[in-house]
Amino acid sequence: MTILEGVKAGEVAGRQSMAAFGGWLDDGQVAALANYVTARFGNPDLSVTAADVRQMRAGTTTSQTIMILAAQSLVAGAAVLMLGLLLLLARRLRRGATSARLMFAHRDRR
Repeated sequence: MTILEGVKAGEVAGRQSMAAFGGWLDDGQVAALANYVTARFGNPDLSVTAADVRQMRAGTTTSQTIMILAAQSLVAGAAVLMLGLLLLLARRLRRGATSARLMFAHRDRR
């Protein structure tokens, strides 16, 4: 639906909007774009068909489409969480290595 309808962030400072592609792309093109984004940034085992897009345009969804949207949200949230944890771990390791070097340099001067 984001590809079809776009994102209207409004006039809030710092927020980005995304154009709606529903009027420019046919069902197969929307499905191909959704599958590319899902494979690249989500779960490559999930896919959207042109029939799914047609149903979404009509205002109905299949359980598969709902599952895909839920899975994408979970994967995106997990990716953000993992990235945050990795950054914290890297920061902690870098601080620990700096402290260890300083401690050994001080010990070696004695």
